Amino acid sequence: DTPPSDTSPEPACLALRADDAYAEVFREGVRIGNTREKGCQTLDPGTHTFLLRARGIVDKEVVVTLEPGERRTEVVTLERRPARVRFPDRFEDDCIAILDGAPTGTLAALGREIRVSDPAAPHVLELRCGRQTWHRAWEDGIRFPELTFDGQAVP
Repeated sequence: DTPPSDTSPEPACLALRADDAYAEVFREGVRIGNTREKGCQTLDPGTHTFLLRARGIVDKEVVVTLEPGERRTEVVTLERRPARVRFPDRFEDDCIAILDGAPTGTLAALGREIRVSDPAAPHVLELRCGRQTWHRAWEDGIRFPELTFDGQAVP
C-alpha cells in the first residue's frame, strides 16, 4: 500500500518592499500587510496582483508571477503625490506666491493653494504681500501631501 500523494504545489513566499516609503499592501481588496513588515506572505504559485497604497504616494499596482516553492523579495519604487500647500485667510488674495524663485500667481488666481509636483526635492516658497514678504524653506523636501503655509516674515 502506498499512501496517497499530495498533488498540491508547494506554496511560494513573497515580500513586497518599497525603496524609501511605507505603503499598505492589498490583494483582491483585502489588506495583507505593509512594505516594512518582516517576513513574507505565503501564496499559491501563479500570478498575483497587489495594490500598494499610502497617504502621500501614488497608488501602485504590482503584478508578480511566482513559481512553486519560490521565495522572493520584490522591491518597488513608489512615487510621491504632488504636495499641496494652502494659504490661510490671513493673507490677502492679491499676495503673490513665488515657488523656487518663479512667480506662480496671486492667491486668488491660485485658488489659495499651490501644488508642488516634486515634493521630495528641496523647495523655497515666498509670499509677497505688498511690502511684506513671508518665507518658508523645505530643505529635505515636503514630507506631507497637504499642509498650510506657515512662513516667517522676512524683515
